[in-house]
Amino acid sequence: MQWGAQLQGDEGGGSRHYFYNCVFENAVRGDLRARYPKDSGHGFRINGNCQSLVFERCEFRHNGGLGFQPGGINVDRLAFLDCVFSGNESAAVSRPSKSTRMSFLRCQVSQNRSNQLPAAKPLSLATPNATFQIRGELEAGKPVRFRCTSTADTGEIVNRLWDFGEGIPELTEEPTHTFEKPGEYRVTLVVWDNEGLGARVEKTICVTKP
Repeated sequence: MQWGAQLQGDEGGGSRHYFYNCVFENAVRGDLRARYPKDSGHGFRINGNCQSLVFERCEFRHNGGLGFQPGGINVDRLAFLDCVFSGNESAAVSRPSKSTRMSFLRCQVSQNRSNQLPAAKPLSLATPNATFQIRGELEAGKPVRFRCTSTADTGEIVNRLWDFGEGIPELTEEPTHTFEKPGEYRVTLVVWDNEGLGARVEKTICVTKP
């Protein structure tokens, strides 16, 4: 295995990816089957041209190299919320470019070769406040309207992604969704503001029988 995961943006960059409750573990360092064995073993690797990434409740653990490597050019606005970096044979997080803005909020760091998090530029702007409203009866077979009420202190919300726990995600501000079967569903909204900062909110709803 080369890495647990890698992002590499093309010209113009890859941006606005939200990782939630992911585990990046047990990447092997120096595996000769890997395409680049000298660079292998990192839990998560960035190889340039990536901005506006959020990692929430993610774990980077027991990797043969780094827990996280923010490498390459044009890497900026990386936020880690309630993440765990543990048991990595190299550093928890490697040093990024001096221009890379990063923030670590309520993260746990232990038992790595180096537990020192990089002193990169912090994110100076507040993240959006993700909220939404539900309108209509939560009854199977009936359309339910969802409304994004999220706000951004620095500007406006420009991107939205709805996950209703079934079916295809929606991107509109006020989508309508019909749950065909009764039961519990986890509805998640991820938003991004015009500064490239992201946030998420999740609600569990109960859809009743007709």
